Amino acid sequence: MSRFRYPSDCLNHQRYDNYIRGIHLVNPSWQFISLPQFSRNAFNPLPSLLQRPFEEVDSYRSLKSIDVAGFDVPKPAQNFEEVNFPQGIQVVIKQTGFSEPTPIQAQSWSIALSGRDMIGVAVTGSGKTLAYLLPAITQVLSQRQYVDRKYPLAVILAPTRELALQIHQVLIKFSMYMPVRTVCIYGGINVQQQLDTLGKNGVDIVVATPGRLLHFMSINRICLYYCTYIVIDEADLMLAMGFIPQIQRVLGQIRKDRQVLMFSATFPATARSLATQILMNYIHVTVGTVNQNILQIVMVCEEEEKKEKLYQLLKEIQCEKNKQTLLFVKAKKKALILTENLKLAGFNVEGFHAGKKQKVREKTLKQFKAGEITTLVTTDVASRGLDIKEIRYVINYDFPKVVAIYVHRIGRTARGNKHGTAFTFFTDKDWHQVGDLIDILKDTNQRIPSDLLQEPVTKPVLGKRKRKK
Repeated sequence: MSRFRYPSDCLNHQRYDNYIRGIHLVNPSWQFISLPQFSRNAFNPLPSLLQRPFEEVDSYRSLKSIDVAGFDVPKPAQNFEEVNFPQGIQVVIKQTGFSEPTPIQAQSWSIALSGRDMIGVAVTGSGKTLAYLLPAITQVLSQRQYVDRKYPLAVILAPTRELALQIHQVLIKFSMYMPVRTVCIYGGINVQQQLDTLGKNGVDIVVATPGRLLHFMSINRICLYYCTYIVIDEADLMLAMGFIPQIQRVLGQIRKDRQVLMFSATFPATARSLATQILMNYIHVTVGTVNQNILQIVMVCEEEEKKEKLYQLLKEIQCEKNKQTLLFVKAKKKALILTENLKLAGFNVEGFHAGKKQKVREKTLKQFKAGEITTLVTTDVASRGLDIKEIRYVINYDFPKVVAIYVHRIGRTARGNKHGTAFTFFTDKDWHQVGDLIDILKDTNQRIPSDLLQEPVTKPVLGKRKRKK
């Protein structure tokens, strides 16, 4: 294939926009394409798992808060050994020192390896990434003999660059002893650089954002005709960001007897509607709601009081030994202003939002992980995909538009069974969400401020305001 040059091959912005939306793609006539047969079932567990009594299975699911819905649900794996993963994966699992699978992993592995479609809903930081990645590696190894390596066999779709990169890092770690070639493609960096990473040796597993994947498919650099395993991570955010048409175009290029898995920390009715369109005979797995290791502190206040309260809060956090903090605001403009104000006040902060170039964001994130920066002022671009175990605090300076995003935001702390604290400023303009917030606080046995149970003095005005003539 000829080298694709960017941006000279894109005559204008409209053409590039068509690439990333997959406008030029035409669904293949599958009746004229010879596809190799394959077995979706790569599950080879130890007899101890298959022979486990259903009473013991029900007891385990109840203990771990695992709810399942669907026909003929496989039994969960209660330890790593009985899944019988390939040897290379087992070596890495031992190196990590994990004691046992997390609940979402225990149930998802048996479902995914059996070849079933599924929806996996679990709290943030519960190990969802490994829940679908380890079966992906296993499925690829079992099927690669039937397909030329220039055709990917597994695709992981993520809504943001940060999440795609994080998934790929985990994938590299757990496939390091396996003959599995992986690649991560996403927007924000040079196209040619990513095309070169595909190389001439082909790829087994692709981790991608939808737009960049469609771009490469549109210029014939990736063909998914033979792909058998697809994961849509953070499915609800995909829906909220308007990625559904792009996902449908991607799926239109993939064989019909594929296996599809959807994962997220929240799964609203709109996402379930999408699931019924793209999943077949699927199993729905739900584990818990909000991470119980997060202390949620809600502070009801006036909008003009937030700045002073934030300064006082950050001063107290600075005295802590572990003080890595994510500070969430609604918009990048506000993030820019607040970052500068906090710097002038002497706080060790930096901005992290879509207004910054990808290389700058990667450098900032690296400094934050190393502890060189203690506080990131960010938008919801960081509400998903950041798996940094050192994050001790989350501050919701602005309450998000929907409570589901609140769940994802506070889930950036208390990763990997650690504990964390989430502070939230709640003002009169947020009052239309007070019922949902109280429900979350009740479900996680948090203290509910008395002010939160009272009607606001000034009720928020919902809807569009009329323009003055």
